[in-house]
Amino acid sequence: MYKQVIVVGATGMLGKATSAYLKRRRIKVIGCSRHGPDIKCDIEADPQSIINAIKEIKPELVINCAALVSLEKCELNPKKAFNINSLAVKFISEACSFINCKLIHISTDHYYTNDSNILHSENDPVLILNKYSETKFKGEQYALEYSNSLIVRTNVTGFRNQIDNPTYIEWLINALKSKNTLKLYTDFYTSTIDPISLVENAIMASRKISQTILNIASSNALSKKDFAFLVAKRLSIELNWAEDASVKELKPKRCNSLGLDCRKAEMILSKKMPNSSEVVDKLLEGMPRRFK
Repeated sequence: MYKQVIVVGATGMLGKATSAYLKRRRIKVIGCSRHGPDIKCDIEADPQSIINAIKEIKPELVINCAALVSLEKCELNPKKAFNINSLAVKFISEACSFINCKLIHISTDHYYTNDSNILHSENDPVLILNKYSETKFKGEQYALEYSNSLIVRTNVTGFRNQIDNPTYIEWLINALKSKNTLKLYTDFYTSTIDPISLVENAIMASRKISQTILNIASSNALSKKDFAFLVAKRLSIELNWAEDASVKELKPKRCNSLGLDCRKAEMILSKKMPNSSEVVDKLLEGMPRRFK
């Protein structure tokens, strides 16, 4: 197991969960982001700061969780999206190469559309529909230039604990418990996984393979509507007020068939990825008190 790890984007939802997971396993974690918690590194405005941190600390592993994930913000500011989702990955990869440490780069699943709940392999052709997917795909290409990298395609949700900036699962639980208006997409499919399952399997895989793309997600794909009904069932809530909606109504245009085939990861790790029911159970087991 790694002894010292830098987590880039440490104050985000996945970065926080990753840092907490590593600390529970008594691994030294150095969290980097614009606001720390350990080192302040602005990968957009001052990429040299993260390069210096990696070279000075010399970790065994760098996990890049940083990203601009808002499709709207990526469209409105494509330069910002490129700097964070693409160019920063190039700088991080080059710094890792300088000290020859492992890099796990967290990518996206936003590459497939209009084929329902099909599970896509790492070799399936991608479709670029917006600046988010364009810049994330370019980031993958930069990471693949480094021989000791692992690029993880995934769809992850968890708890951020920021009332004014809820994650998908936080928004959904609040809406279910408050019986807020719910419009649920019937044509938007994902293989959503919880943060702990993601980071645990990514770290295990990083010890076995390099310079490759790997899907790490739930073993099946569900529509957003079916996922919401699954969460409601686990919370013993009768969801009888939701309305059907289509992702095609949204702007900017986005991919809607994001299922990921995880058989490659399962073969490498000699284990099954969790299914959607198991993912929901894990999410609700770790639900903060304010959601209960």
